[in-house]
Amino acid sequence: MTNNLIKNQSEITIERLSEVADVDIETVLYYQRIGLIDKPMTEYRKYSYITSKYVKFIKHAQTLGFSLKEIKTFLPYLK
Repeated sequence: MTNNLIKNQSEITIERLSEVADVDIETVLYYQRIGLIDKPMTEYRKYSYITSKYVKFIKHAQTLGFSLKEIKTFLPYLK
């Protein structure tokens, strides 16, 4: 049910993104700073829904043993 609500929103807040992706807000900001995810679409830190998918993918890849540097090299293939 939660995912259906998110899919219907074109933009989500950083708080909602961190909740959906099950990470801290600081993690989202860190991924943004190092270029793993795009900057927010607006000055109010509104992210696209697909960004939550990228964050989930990054976290999953880390659990499989990939470094953030390695993950960054294959993220472009997901877009």
